[in-house]
Amino acid sequence: MSCCGRGSRAPGGIPSGPPGRRRAEGPRHRRATLYFQYVGTFVLTVYGPVSGRSYRFNAPGAVLAVDPRDQRSLEAVPKLLRVVGPRMIETDKVFKALVKIPAAEQR
Repeated sequence: MSCCGRGSRAPGGIPSGPPGRRRAEGPRHRRATLYFQYVGTFVLTVYGPVSGRSYRFNAPGAVLAVDPRDQRSLEAVPKLLRVVGPRMIETDKVFKALVKIPAAEQR
């Protein structure tokens, strides 16, 4: 038996230690993976200020998994779009960003 009731269990198997010292039981929560697609024309390297990771987009249309903690800073980068998954998306927005269409033809 431990001192002051720490580490002991109350009837029913519930830990009786101080609430701040209890570990959450069950599966650990994982951070969701976010994906960003580069729609510029050259290579782009972006540094995540929170995670410290560097993200290198090697070509237009490249999609990378990004640490969720870096989401806000990457959303502020021109030519980077947040996408649903690791596959490239084909949308009007991406197409117009990659291909310069004369203004007269965009109407």
